[in-house]
Amino acid sequence: MGQIIRKNSIYAIETRKGLFVLAQSIGHGTLVFFNYFSENIKQFNTIELCHHNILCYITPVKIFFKKSNIIKINIRPLIDLRERYLQKEHLAFEPTAYWKKFTIYKGTEDELEIPHVMNGNLRLVNWKLETVKYLDKIKDKEIIENNQLDTMGMYGELNERLYLCYKYGKYIEPNKDLIIGKKIPEDYKTYFLIESQKIEENEWKEMKI
Repeated sequence: MGQIIRKNSIYAIETRKGLFVLAQSIGHGTLVFFNYFSENIKQFNTIELCHHNILCYITPVKIFFKKSNIIKINIRPLIDLRERYLQKEHLAFEPTAYWKKFTIYKGTEDELEIPHVMNGNLRLVNWKLETVKYLDKIKDKEIIENNQLDTMGMYGELNERLYLCYKYGKYIEPNKDLIIGKKIPEDYKTYFLIESQKIEENEWKEMKI
């Protein structure tokens, strides 16, 4: 706990109990997560990053680093990751974005109200947040599906989001799926319980994979 995160260092970060994801720091608090998960920490010490796909780039809040189980891994970093990050376009909300209440699993015993989700029109931006293209949620669905939404990673929320990435084998953004009107799988329920603070920390931390 409370690992000091240094640029170009590699880490195994616990998602759900006993499941770790591979990440590299690129400085300024930003982590590059790889699509590599394991329950066996020793496996992380024998891999080469160049053989694994990047899952996402995320800047977690400080409490994520303080409270998550983070283990330093002694393998060679990829030195061009920050340059790749600066070249990558991503999604951002327009300035008119607002907080909206959503209800999921409506009419079922799992019905859940999520009180505060950022919603509004999206745009494609560069790393300076300069607009590349204003997006329509219907006409530009493919662009929205294939680009990451620029959001901070919260403790608990990000841990569970990474677990969902493991489960689905790809990067998962439950909030993006919500705001563009996709059907929300039952597997997302714990994520939204964490986000809406309707589950105790000690409860979700004990959940198995």
